[in-house]
Amino acid sequence: MAATLEGDRTPGAREAAALSFRRWEDLLTEGLERHVPGPERARSLATLVIAALEGAVVLARAERSTAPVERVARELERQIVAALKD
Repeated sequence: MAATLEGDRTPGAREAAALSFRRWEDLLTEGLERHVPGPERARSLATLVIAALEGAVVLARAERSTAPVERVARELERQIVAALKD
């Protein structure tokens, strides 16, 4: 996350972060496409997972607690299970 925020100072770090996020999103999308209706839904869920987990990590570090990650993981599980039923 720091690389994306400080990208103006270190463009290479921003590009590396973007590539990593894109790869992660592509992998999640590919996995979800086999189980949810439509590639758009799979991509949307993949983006949600990454954004939620990244945000949860920031909160967890700030709070010095794993509770935000645990809450987000539970909610993501509910969202994905619901999507699988669609």
